[in-house]
Amino acid sequence: IMYYNVSMRLWKNLLEKERANTSRLNDGKLCHLLCNVANLMIKQGNYQSAEELYKEIIAIAEKDTADNFEIIELGARGNNAMGNIRYEDRSFTEAIQYYETALELRKKNHQVNKKKRRNR
Repeated sequence: IMYYNVSMRLWKNLLEKERANTSRLNDGKLCHLLCNVANLMIKQGNYQSAEELYKEIIAIAEKDTADNFEIIELGARGNNAMGNIRYEDRSFTEAIQYYETALELRKKNHQVNKKKRRNR
């Protein structure tokens, strides 16, 4: 537990710094930080706070119009994690919706990667 607490403090510190530095805010980096903090929250049993962060990742991914591989993947991870949370809550219909969205994002990412490889 001590290691989770130390990790949480470090990740939250990095997240605060990234949020404060709006002049160079990088959505991919922000999503990575949000995901790491949310994953630690899940390990600590803090599902409600983790859910808020996963939803923030999903919102960023939904706004991404640049077909950014990293953001699409993190959006898929956020949806998958939300599916897991809903599954644990026994909200199976919602869980399936999140899982299906995660799958669609991963398919989209596959297409983005194929296109980028062809354009090299």
